[in-house]
Amino acid sequence: MALGVCHSMSATQHKPGAALQIAAALGLLLAACGGSSAPPSQAAASASSPVSAAAKAAPSVASAAAKPAASSPAAKPSAAAASGSQSMDQLVAAAKKEGQLIVGSAADPSLRDKILPAFQKAYGITTQELSQPSSTTLATKLVQESAAGIHSADVTLESGPGAASIMLPAKLYAPLKPALIIPDVNDAATWAGGKVWFQDPEQAYVVRLVRQIRYTFTANPGKIDVSTLKSANDFLNPSLKGKIAAYDPTISGTGQSAADGILHALGVDYFKKLYLDQKIQFGQDDRTMGDWVARGTYPIAIGVADDERARQIAAGFKIAPLPIETPGMSAAQCGSFLLGLQNQAPHPNAAKLFANWLLTKPGMQAFQDAEGQAVIRLDTDTSKLDPADIPGAGYQTLPDECAWDWLTGLRPQLNTQVKALVSGS
Repeated sequence: MALGVCHSMSATQHKPGAALQIAAALGLLLAACGGSSAPPSQAAASASSPVSAAAKAAPSVASAAAKPAASSPAAKPSAAAASGSQSMDQLVAAAKKEGQLIVGSAADPSLRDKILPAFQKAYGITTQELSQPSSTTLATKLVQESAAGIHSADVTLESGPGAASIMLPAKLYAPLKPALIIPDVNDAATWAGGKVWFQDPEQAYVVRLVRQIRYTFTANPGKIDVSTLKSANDFLNPSLKGKIAAYDPTISGTGQSAADGILHALGVDYFKKLYLDQKIQFGQDDRTMGDWVARGTYPIAIGVADDERARQIAAGFKIAPLPIETPGMSAAQCGSFLLGLQNQAPHPNAAKLFANWLLTKPGMQAFQDAEGQAVIRLDTDTSKLDPADIPGAGYQTLPDECAWDWLTGLRPQLNTQVKALVSGS
């Protein structure tokens, strides 16, 4: 799938020129057991985040030898072991009565072929993916449908830009925090940062599922001497002209986020030397980008999706991210993995059950194994992940590509500037 990458840094790092105002109040779905509660307001305040954006560089962003936890198969949460098990029992019963779950996302084979079947197997609830070409396309579709009184999704997996700039202001989200009733939801030792990682300013609507690292450059070490690529300036070597590809930075996706980070950290002059003088070739889908690098057509690329890299490695090709320590060369991100309940969902109880299951250890393990990303739970088995994708201590110092102030402030300005620079205007 194409990662809807969302570059975000804290206000201390980015100082955006103009923050967007996020809308006022959001309707609350009825709880599974029949209760209700008042919705919190969606203020424009910046959300606190386990990732700090104050650092200028990104040392030790991945752990080369993470200690794996015991693996367990995908299964439903244990109601018997939970305090408040009756609430979970009622939620399961209500969800089964609805009998269906519709998950909106950018086109994601891993979600369709692995994650949703695991949930369906656990509860016997029919699942369907409401798929769109990109996260922003999905968000736009849902906003338009909502305005017409149509509500086609129960829950969504969105990118930062789609969630922050489109769905949250349009009040498409129902509060997720009060719907989470799994036993360890408040166990600080379970979660990265000590709590479930809500990404929105109110800390109530949108949960970040992954601790993802965005490496700007990926290379084929069998086709290029990667030992010569240690800093951002090394990619400006004339010998690399015509040998670098990039996911198109003018459209939503991994290439756009990478370009934003490069422009912000290294400036217009570097950006033009890299993207224009080096004659970078643009691609517009993950498979093309992965194939170019794996086969050496373009041995270096900007914006190769992590799951595409994993696919190429599984197929026997040499392809690896380049952990360059120059600012702008790596960042923390959330991809298209922001979980939210939809307001006026057609199957609200199934939506709540899916959200709870997804945050359990079995659910997070199924998600991590399918997507190849380290999740926000700390008790999953990471042995199947590429060591480069397992966050180390330096992860906390990376610019956070999902911080709300970045998504609603400086990033849109950078997007406009990137498009102008690429077009030569």
